[in-house]
This record gives sequence, C-alpha cells and structure tokens, in this order.
Amino acid sequence: MMTGNCFIVKSLADGSSTITVSLPEALLSRGQLKGNTLRIKAGQSEITALVRINQTQREIHISEQGLIRLGLPSGLKLQAVMSPGCLRLGPVIGIFVGRGYLNNIREGGSHFRLLGLVEGNRRAHTLLYLFTLRDVNWQRGRITGTYYNYEENRWAKHPFPFPDILYDRAGGFSGEAEKNARRLRQRLQGIPGLKTINCQHYFDKWVLHQALHKHGDVREYLPKTLIYDRQNLEHMLRDYKVIYIKTCTGSNGRGVIRVARETIGYTLTFFTQTQIEKKIVSLSHLEEEIRKIIGRSRAIVQQGLDLVSHNGAIVDLRPLYQKNGQGEWQVTAIPVRVGVRGAHITSTRTGSRVYDFPYFFEVLAGYSKEQSQALQDRIKGLLHRIVTLLEEEFGPFGELGIDLALDKDAKPGKDTVALGCGEETFIEAFLAPWNMPSFWPVLKRRPFPATSPLPAGSRWAGDEKVLSLTPAVCPAAAPGQGQR
Repeated sequence: MMTGNCFIVKSLADGSSTITVSLPEALLSRGQLKGNTLRIKAGQSEITALVRINQTQREIHISEQGLIRLGLPSGLKLQAVMSPGCLRLGPVIGIFVGRGYLNNIREGGSHFRLLGLVEGNRRAHTLLYLFTLRDVNWQRGRITGTYYNYEENRWAKHPFPFPDILYDRAGGFSGEAEKNARRLRQRLQGIPGLKTINCQHYFDKWVLHQALHKHGDVREYLPKTLIYDRQNLEHMLRDYKVIYIKTCTGSNGRGVIRVARETIGYTLTFFTQTQIEKKIVSLSHLEEEIRKIIGRSRAIVQQGLDLVSHNGAIVDLRPLYQKNGQGEWQVTAIPVRVGVRGAHITSTRTGSRVYDFPYFFEVLAGYSKEQSQALQDRIKGLLHRIVTLLEEEFGPFGELGIDLALDKDAKPGKDTVALGCGEETFIEAFLAPWNMPSFWPVLKRRPFPATSPLPAGSRWAGDEKVLSLTPAVCPAAAPGQGQR
C-alpha cells in the first residue's frame, strides 16, 4: 500500500543528454515552478532537471543520467515532498555497521532487529541502506550501501548518496579501525543538514554511572559500582558474594564476567562462543584471569543482584523508548528476555528467548491483566525519569533501548532499576518533516512456547521489584544472582 506522498521512482530512457523528470500533474502543481526546471534532492545529492508532465498517478520518471547523479536505483518506492522549486525524495537513511555484521547479512543471516528495520522501511517507503568504513567514498560523494531489494527479495549493493539521517550502530573497532571510525563520524556529523538518531552511539558504563549517580532520586536504583582495579575487586568481594566485571564499552554480553565467592576460592564465569566456568583459588590468580579476558580495556566492578528467574533462567526486560512526531517520548515495546538455563547473561547471541510482555507475565508468570498493566505503568514512569536525565546529561536522543531487571528480594518500597542504553529502533521524529506515517520497526516476535510451566507457588505478582540502571547492551546475570 502506498500513502499519499509515496511514488515509484523509475528510470526514463529518452536518449537525451538533457536531464529530465516527468511528474504526475497533481504532484507538479505543488511545486510553484518559475520556469521549466526543478531541483531534485535525494540525501545529500542534488540535480536540476527539465520538467515534464506524465499521465500516471504514482510514478516519477527521471532520466537515467539523473538517477545516476542522484545515486538512486530505479524502481524504488519513496516519499516525495514538493516545495517551491524543489522535489525531495527519501528520506535517505544510512546505518553505519561493522564489517562482520554486514558480512553476516550478505551470507544470509538476519538479526530479528534488522528484520524489524526492513519491515519498517517497507511500510514507510524510505530509502534505508547499511554501510561500513570501507564503503564510503568521499571523492565521489557516494556510499556503496547494502539495501533490501523488495522486488527481488534479496540484499543488494548500490552507490547511494550520503544520507539525510545517520543511524550509528557500528562498534567493536580497535587500533587503526577505531581511529578511522572516529574520523568518519566526525566528517559525517560535519555535513550540513545531516541528522543523527542519537547524540552518541554508545555509553561508557562508568561515565553513565557517574552521571546518574549525581541525582538522588535515581541513585537508590543503581547497584554499587566502582572502577575496576585490584583494590576495588578485593573490596567488592568482601561485601558481596557475587560481583560482575564489565568492560566500559562492551555490548551484547561481551566483556561481562561473573565472579562468585566460594568457601574456598572463587568461580569465574564468562562467555565467548560458549559459556566458560573456571575455579580460581587465589585473588591474584583471579585478577590474572580477569585481565586475560578484558585485556587493557577499562572496566567496572559491580554488585551482583538477586534476579527473578524462570525455570532456572534469569529474566530481564528491554523496553524501547522512542520519540514520536511531536518529539515526545513514548514506550513502543517491552520485550521480555529469558536467558538460557545456567547462563549469566541474557544476550540473544547466547540463545535466550524473547517474549511479548503481556504473554510472558500473564500466561507464563501468572499475573492478572491488572497486575501486568500496573507493572507496565511503573516501568513507564521510571523510564520517563531516566531518559529525561540522560538528555540533560548527554544531549538529545531519538530512541533508547533500556535494560531493566526484576529483583525478587528487594525490600518493599525500594525498587532497584538497572538501566542499559543502546540504540535499537528508528523513530518517527526524524521523519515528521516528510509528513510520513509512523516509521517504527518495533521488534515484534511471536511468543515462544514456555519450555515448562512455572513451578507451583512461584507466582511473582506483588513480589517483584523493578531493578537498576547500566549502559549499552547490559546483560543480566546467572540464576539466583543476576546483574545487568
């Protein structure tokens, strides 16, 4: 289905060296032309074309050379906004990703979040492409982007214009690649008129903790957190049976280590391709093992929390908080993640399952609809306070993914809220100038069947406490002792 401002952009093979565009009469009438030429913009590219009228209702025909200069493939369904003397096509949205992520897509793999973006792009009729460091050609003013060709039902590559909107999802760079990524971001952000989804592409866990800790009404929700060093490691292990060490910029469960104090020594748990558990006798040996995992990366050491579990697997929430076309924050989804039994994180790369909020709490956890709704209301109130503080501290955002956990042993009246912030979805606010419908690829999945019913007497209603705040993709911890 095409909306009122959506048109199919096709190549016009007229054999002329003159760049021409033919438009439906109804669209052309909005242009208030002075003469017979029209400026056409797509992303950061612009051409001037000789204007004609065509007899279609929903097609824009641009000469082949014109499409090449704009950087557009033929056959796209795009939004078209006409202003006096100018036609804008798009918006063009570029997603900056790592090479591994893009290679996985080209080889046939698709993360469920990406599928949401593809579906949202199809419904909103925007031009969305993914690109890496190597795909940017500043001399030609082109980015060789990977986009989804809906006609052929496959991923394809094309030299696109620089985007209207930058969505930065790239991470995990090191060495020279990290420097190149920093330079690329600086140059992209220096392009006049280019918008970014968020004011920064990741949170440093320690910086975020310090920023939030300054606010008394949020401080009580934060697990005790210190910068990692030998002294603080020893101090935290004296105070808590379970602690977590997390690299400050790690995400998706990377660089998260669980340490449990035993009667003799310690148990260290971390995840690479699989979960690894080691028995450690001395503190010195423990510190050596931690350094082998995190290397020279800066890290935090954090209090372990006793989280709600389901069939021996820890549970956390990942609310998606987005701005609408009026720039107002709203919760668009609250997926529930259930980790693999015995795992210390809930990252989807470990095989965790994702459920719809009402299905999980009302069907699997035994909540009534009223109790489920009351919990959602508490979460939404908390989220609003969190994002308000984040914007005060760091600047404007368009969307945030926030990790929350449920503490089954929290004292009545003292909720603990664990926050993790990452960019998960696009938001309508950037598309409002195009008078477009909502472009929200909300992450929707059919609920997985429960692996087994909750044990008798394990209803959570009235016992759970919303938990703590931490940044980036904050994983949770092992059964019985969890951490985001």
